[in-house]
Amino acid sequence: MIGNNRNNRNGEFAERGRIARRLLAAVIYIMLAAAAYWYFKTHREDFSRMLSLKPAHLVGLLALNFISRIFLGARMKYLIEPFGTGLSLAEGTGVSLMQGYGNTVAVKGGTVGIAYYLYRTKGLGIDRFLAVTGGGFVITAATLSVFGLVGYGLISMGGRYAGPAIPLIFSIILAGGIGALLFPKLHVKTGKTGRFLLRVMEGWNVIKSNRSNILKLVAVEFMVLVTFAARYWVAFDAFGQPIGLIGGFLLAPPAYLTTMVSVTPVGVGIREPLLAYMSGILGYAVTGGLGAAVLDSLALMAVSLVGGPVAALALVGRYDKQNGSERRRKAG
Repeated sequence: MIGNNRNNRNGEFAERGRIARRLLAAVIYIMLAAAAYWYFKTHREDFSRMLSLKPAHLVGLLALNFISRIFLGARMKYLIEPFGTGLSLAEGTGVSLMQGYGNTVAVKGGTVGIAYYLYRTKGLGIDRFLAVTGGGFVITAATLSVFGLVGYGLISMGGRYAGPAIPLIFSIILAGGIGALLFPKLHVKTGKTGRFLLRVMEGWNVIKSNRSNILKLVAVEFMVLVTFAARYWVAFDAFGQPIGLIGGFLLAPPAYLTTMVSVTPVGVGIREPLLAYMSGILGYAVTGGLGAAVLDSLALMAVSLVGGPVAALALVGRYDKQNGSERRRKAG
C-alpha cells in the first residue's frame, strides 16, 4: 500500500514536471515570437538590403544539415558500440534523423523516442541508454569547450573582447568533462535507486574505458563542428557577410552547445540571439548574424521534419521484416 502511494506521488510529480516544462516552453516561445516580430519589423530595411539569398545557399544549407545528421549518427554508433550493440552508419543516420524530428516537435522529444527504439530493436536498457546519453554529453561538451576556448583566444588576439562569461562557461564545462572522465567507480550498496545509478555509472565506465572509441567520438565531434562552421559560412554569405570557414569555426562551439542544453525544441530562440551577439563581437552586422541564424534553423527544421518520418518508416519497416523472418525461421 505504501509502495503504491509512493508510486502515485512520483507519477503526479512527473506529470506536473511535464506540464511545467510545456508551459515554460510555451511562454518562452511567445516571448521570443514577440521579440522577433518587433526586431524584424524595426530592422526590415536592413534585412532587405543585406539579404542576397540564392538557390545555392538553400541547397548548401539543407545538404550540410543532412551531413551533420550523418556524423551525429556515427556518434550514436560509437557510443553504444562498447555495449556490444551493433549499429550501422545508415541506421545511426536514421536514428539521428528521428531524434532530430522528435526534438523539433517537443523539447528533447527525440531522446525519448530513440530510447524506446534502441530498447525494442537492440535490447539497450534505460540504464545503459542514460549512460550513453550522459557519456555523449560529456564527450561533446569537453570537445566543444576546447575548441571554444581556442576560438575565444583567437578573438582576443584579434583585439576584440568577448567578455568573461564565454571563457568561464567553457572552462567550467571542460573541468566537468575531465572530472567525469577521471571519476572513480561509484559504490552503492542498498536501495533500488542506488542500484540503478550504479548500473548507469558502470555503463559510463564501459564507455570511457574504451579509449579507441573515445578517440573516434572526438574525431566525429570535430567533423560535426566542421559542418556547423560550413553551415554558418553559407548562411552568413546569404546575408552578404563573407565570414569564411574560420569565422564559422569561431561561432560553431557556442551554437552547438545550445542544442545540448536547450529549453526549447532544437534550441530555437536561444541560438539566434547568441549568434547575433557573437557576430557583433567578430565585427559583423548583428542583423545579418540574426538572419543567418534564423535561416540555418529553418534549414535544420526542414531536414528534421522531412527526414525524420522517412527514416522512421524505413527503420520500422526493416525491423518488422527482420522480426518476420526470425519468426518464420523459428516456426519452420
